[in-house]
Amino acid sequence: MEITTEHFDKLQFGIKSLLEGVGHLVNASGNYPQEGSVASNEMQVDEYAEEVQTVCSQASLLAESAGDHAFAVSRLLEPPLLTVSPWTSVRGALEPAAYGCWLMDPDIGGRDRIARSLAFRYGGLLHQKKAAGSMGDENGVRHAKERIQKVTADARRLGFEEKTDKKGRILGVATTLPSSTECIRDNLFNESGYRILSSVAHSHPSAMISVAFKATDESKPLLLSKNLSVGSACWLLVTAADAFSAIAWRQANYFGYDLEEFRQSLDTIYDGMGIRKENRFWCAMN
Repeated sequence: MEITTEHFDKLQFGIKSLLEGVGHLVNASGNYPQEGSVASNEMQVDEYAEEVQTVCSQASLLAESAGDHAFAVSRLLEPPLLTVSPWTSVRGALEPAAYGCWLMDPDIGGRDRIARSLAFRYGGLLHQKKAAGSMGDENGVRHAKERIQKVTADARRLGFEEKTDKKGRILGVATTLPSSTECIRDNLFNESGYRILSSVAHSHPSAMISVAFKATDESKPLLLSKNLSVGSACWLLVTAADAFSAIAWRQANYFGYDLEEFRQSLDTIYDGMGIRKENRFWCAMN
């Protein structure tokens, strides 16, 4: 089937409706775990209450980030059209969506979820320390080290072990933090798409030329002009929408929102976007 500008227009309108619709449902639920939800029940364990609250905070921030990037894709595809930056924005939507789905996995228990949260915190603090060090910010490095020590102490208090290398250096705590590629592969099932997006984000000429440029004269292939096909633009919008839908569905499940209302809203929006039911992978998610 030929992909037309009509498909693109539906997707552009749909992704905005998706963000507005999900935002309305989340706000109506108070953006907080409902009584009797998985998250609320995990909070009832006194030993884990604070850590579960951290999980909820992490999940909410990741959902906001995924939504922000997804909306950015829509804006970047409005005139004047940009051909490179939409690819990096979609990548920006996939990463927080995948880690959010990983944290709110319905097939794990509260203790495993806390382990993932601790590993995620530890990994983020390592990046924070490196960033501060690169700027010569001694106070920032010291603060990051203190927070790393706090996370390590929390992990030990809860009975989790550190992850070390062969020389005994601590690499992480509680559990192994998956790479972005692994997390997207296992939670969004889109490793191939992520690798394409990453190639563009890393400015590999072959990737950028293949998706964001074209030769203005076939006899002069080195003379390039910016170009984004309708098919590519539609793929970007669908990929961003799917990423946000995935983390929104996981959050609704974990926080105990009305899943039937959520499902109906998503179905209505995806119907308007012209996306077939068998392609709505979030429908199969718990």
